[in-house]
Amino acid sequence: MALVLSAATVCAAARPGHVPAQKSAETSLALFVDAATWEHCSEAISSYRDILGSEGLGVHIYHADWESPEQIKDIILKLADNGRQPLEGAVFVGDIPMVRIGGAQHLTTAFKMNEDVYDRTESWVVSDRFYDDFDLDFRFVDSDTSGFYYRLTEKGSQRVEPDIYSARMLVPRSMDDRYGRLNRYLEEVVRAHSEENPLDNVFFYAGSGYNSDCLTIWRQKPLAWREYFPEAFRKSSTNKFLNYRYGRDIMFRLFQEMQHSGYDLMELSEHGAADTQYITSAGGSDNLREDLTRIRSVLRQYYSRYRGTEDEQPFLEEAENDYGTGLRFFTDSFYVRDAVRDSLEDALDNLRLDRIADLRTGPRVLVLNACYNGSFYEEGYVAGHHLFNGGKCVVVQGNTVNVLQDKYEDELMGVLAAGVRMGAWQKGLPYLESHLVGDPTFRFSSPDGEFASRYEAPEPDLQYWLRELDSPESLHRAAALKKLHELRADGMPGLLLRTFDRDPSWQVRLEALHLLSFYPGPECTLAVLKALDDPYERISRMAARMAMFIGDPVLRAPLQKIADEAADRQRVQFLASDALQIMDSRDPSNLSCLDGLKSESDETKISSIRFMRNYNLHFAVPELLPMLSDESLSTKVKICMAEALGWFRLSVNRDMIADYISSMDMSALDPDYAAELNKTLKRLK
Repeated sequence: MALVLSAATVCAAARPGHVPAQKSAETSLALFVDAATWEHCSEAISSYRDILGSEGLGVHIYHADWESPEQIKDIILKLADNGRQPLEGAVFVGDIPMVRIGGAQHLTTAFKMNEDVYDRTESWVVSDRFYDDFDLDFRFVDSDTSGFYYRLTEKGSQRVEPDIYSARMLVPRSMDDRYGRLNRYLEEVVRAHSEENPLDNVFFYAGSGYNSDCLTIWRQKPLAWREYFPEAFRKSSTNKFLNYRYGRDIMFRLFQEMQHSGYDLMELSEHGAADTQYITSAGGSDNLREDLTRIRSVLRQYYSRYRGTEDEQPFLEEAENDYGTGLRFFTDSFYVRDAVRDSLEDALDNLRLDRIADLRTGPRVLVLNACYNGSFYEEGYVAGHHLFNGGKCVVVQGNTVNVLQDKYEDELMGVLAAGVRMGAWQKGLPYLESHLVGDPTFRFSSPDGEFASRYEAPEPDLQYWLRELDSPESLHRAAALKKLHELRADGMPGLLLRTFDRDPSWQVRLEALHLLSFYPGPECTLAVLKALDDPYERISRMAARMAMFIGDPVLRAPLQKIADEAADRQRVQFLASDALQIMDSRDPSNLSCLDGLKSESDETKISSIRFMRNYNLHFAVPELLPMLSDESLSTKVKICMAEALGWFRLSVNRDMIADYISSMDMSALDPDYAAELNKTLKRLK
């Protein structure tokens, strides 16, 4: 990968302090620590290094006042070239340079903010893929107090496939005693590595307004997770699945569950922001009497901060103990100021940073399937507050921007029960925004040591994974498909289609369908055609989304059947309706979009073009392609069109697009335009 050096790199920088990895270790990990954090936390960091060394993982520690991302990336690349002790991953401890990436929204699941309209602090994606994916190529733009800005170029890959895993250990800047919290957290990590702990106790929560609004999704989740975590289903008490529909008290029940130290893994699937988990919604219960039992707890918190007027104080005190007074207090604006009442309602529905800080988050692993909860670039962020609130949690997965509701968020999550490191699992999730906060080396104990070591190996063993295709364990078969895909094994489309047709496991068939999305063609379309009527909602939902991006007319009839009859599969029905709309050349929305391309205004043209990133108008491709060569159009509009056509990766007309672009004389074009066309070619091929 070619790196463009920033001005900060050119300046003479102090040589980082280096504690080398233990020589006896077979693989290595790199810890990058800022100088102040090293000064205050070196003992705890060294203890972390020692416990990993006892597990056979050598740890390099580099500490400095880091001036640019390239300083760190250069060290990572050198360590990765060490054949004797391959680099597994990197951990960024404390205030380590953050990279904001532009021109790479196609590497996210859903983020599509206009970079020409919105400030780059909002529209560029903060991502550590700069550090861990060596095939991506970046051009340095500049830097400011919010980070370093790089643009993805056409020279490298247009797909996320990290070479190592990575994680942040960053105490939120909004929390007090930051060094003390990090020290205490690392002590807990060392304890976690010292215990024998199989993954046999799991928890899942489905929040309102998310794909969990579909009860079929929630109903089938335990069936899927039973395949992932069989030991957790030996007893009813070691797996729990809650839903926002349980009533307004769900917030308080969840508050208790989050502090339960017996859980090994907890996933919360909900809407989110950097500072908020949106747990449920107003009106979750019609029983005000039931609500008041929960309001009473909230009032107790507010009473200590807000005494009210002399007339109001008695009501505040009584409301904690009396339903009638509580109801009057909560509903009568004379006694409750608007701000206080709003706060009470918010406390019933949402989990904010101040309340997370008061928790002691209990599960060892926390997965936040929500937007922005992993925004470690903010002063305060949800994942960090869970990790550093003094609980037993050692690693959190979160996202730095918004994410797709239908993201395959638990892909091969069962490998965690087989003893695979969190980082090795995370490495297989190809998303620009998805990150670990905390210890990526954590693993649960498991008797299946060979599978874990094979899965974590830097270079997959082709023969081993070919044999595992016939394993009696569904997890092994699914993992084999993933590893053979990573190896670019011959005949993958046919293998994946046969597996989808024949394998009885939901997990294996879901993985086969997912991987077929990387091999657009007849096998992919045939699998989608069959998958639309699959009994596993997750498979039919994935198929409906793929159908929308394929656009083959052969899919129209089964999609129409879903739109007409599949009321029990709300998300599948929603996606099927979208797919049908995209295929309809007479649909008013599509016609409006195409009319916008004829506008005199560049802004209107660009707005219509950007619409096609989410909604590929396959039927319109023949009339869109000439626009790429239309000299009457501005370069800005043509760059936008070139970028949008890159989203037609699965389209039935993708070869038509690729052939047209390949026929263009790139040497005669504006360099930025040519670069965007080449990015699109790579995305299509």
